[in-house]
Amino acid sequence: MKTIRRTTSCWTMLLRLFFCCLLILEHEVRAVPLRQTIVYPKVVQSRDDGTGHIVVITKDLSLSLEKSPSVFSEYFLTRNYGEGGKIFDKYVPAESIEKNLFHDDNAVASIFLTQEGGLRMEGVIGHRLRIKPIETAERSLDGDVAHILIENEPKKAVARRDDEKRMGELFSLENHPGVRVAARTNEAERRKTIARPEIHLLLDSHFTKAMSYDRERIHRYIAVFMNSVNIRYRTVQEFKIQLLIVGMTLVWSEQDEPWVVSGYTDSNLLFDLESLLAIDAQYLNQREYIQADIFFAITGRDLAFIVSDSFMSHLVMGYSFLGRACAPFKVGISEDEPETYEGIWVFTHEIAHLLGSTHDSEGPYPLIPGNNGAEHCPFEDGYIMSYHNKHDENRNRFSTCTVEQMHVFLSLNSSSCLYENNTHAWFPPTKTYAGEGNYSLDEFCYTIYGPVMPNVRYNKTVSYEPYYSCAVRCTAEGVEHDYVVDVPDGYPCVDAPHKICIGGRCVLDPRTRKRRV
Repeated sequence: MKTIRRTTSCWTMLLRLFFCCLLILEHEVRAVPLRQTIVYPKVVQSRDDGTGHIVVITKDLSLSLEKSPSVFSEYFLTRNYGEGGKIFDKYVPAESIEKNLFHDDNAVASIFLTQEGGLRMEGVIGHRLRIKPIETAERSLDGDVAHILIENEPKKAVARRDDEKRMGELFSLENHPGVRVAARTNEAERRKTIARPEIHLLLDSHFTKAMSYDRERIHRYIAVFMNSVNIRYRTVQEFKIQLLIVGMTLVWSEQDEPWVVSGYTDSNLLFDLESLLAIDAQYLNQREYIQADIFFAITGRDLAFIVSDSFMSHLVMGYSFLGRACAPFKVGISEDEPETYEGIWVFTHEIAHLLGSTHDSEGPYPLIPGNNGAEHCPFEDGYIMSYHNKHDENRNRFSTCTVEQMHVFLSLNSSSCLYENNTHAWFPPTKTYAGEGNYSLDEFCYTIYGPVMPNVRYNKTVSYEPYYSCAVRCTAEGVEHDYVVDVPDGYPCVDAPHKICIGGRCVLDPRTRKRRV
């Protein structure tokens, strides 16, 4: 973790001209609950196949829930760091989470719903309400599980316009490792397809600590979070955008986040631009950065920015570089207080910047060919690319100016990668288990890490540890740390080939287990 100097470099000051930010009033950094109500949701109607439910929450609030489209790639990477510099990778099947993910577009509701032992629903409804079960509370007379329905006051925001000077040469870095240029696609073909920006998330140690370092809990939360973001992008009728999370880096310890540029002795502060540039510098040669269209950090810290050599402001919630998806500096950062979903709107806003959109009421952005800006869309209308909270009905939608700007950006040849699937193809799933197949451990390591570490191999020189029964330790010359990756379901246990790995555990193969007579 770094501590900011009292002076800023010329490079930093120049780059500050190009990022976009979201500012809020200082005394409203965290939303304050207006009302908390105990409710007992009840499913009153369901489809036979379980893909839809009508749920009554209160006499005035019902949801018509539908099974949600994917928010993760089929197998998404989850990475965290262990002792001795080891990197632990796990590829998680999206279906294990998404099978319980539902939405109601009209209510802007994103819900994780289960019914084992009673209906439990956790998620967010619009930008004011969130709901979660209370396991310690008594059930209703009908046996329904108690939930708490929390209403928050939306944050009031103020806008700050950055210096209007533009220096395009700062971004003309053709040799930047983050550049991925795909085959050209014509306009007619693109209108028939869905733009799927592939995003790798970086979750900082303050965020993961607040989630008790619980991977499954984090996965559920991010699923609901991203589902809510995608609801907002589905309001665009002219073309289709579906954000996909292809990986997450979960930072457990502050020692593993050297990119954090903090505020003097306050480790809860994070300087926005300085940290964002450090993220780009640290990860730009990493596979997860190169293969993603967008690399985005979510922090549980309080973002701040330097106003002058002697003054800093806490009025920032998010930063990203305008129009940089698939290009150098394809990075963004935003705040979120875990379990509150406060950061959904900010994240949606910052992704729109990366997809080529200015703030409402701002002029054209000359670095994006064909960008006409948003001068004809009043700031006061309160759409997503504004900070004005006057019109609730607009807060979850994009203005026509934003839609036009995103359409222009998505039509550029430089944005072609948003239409291709660049998810790392590791072991193709079979009808039963993804890990079925005759792969050596060397082949396994190469399949996962070969694209960026051609000399990678299975490290069989280390002493056996119980964890590695369903994980493989991969090493490569010139790479400082080993990578430990979970094997896919169905793969033989490393230390017990007669068994297979299911969910990271070494078990008897259920397909060959005989029934007792």
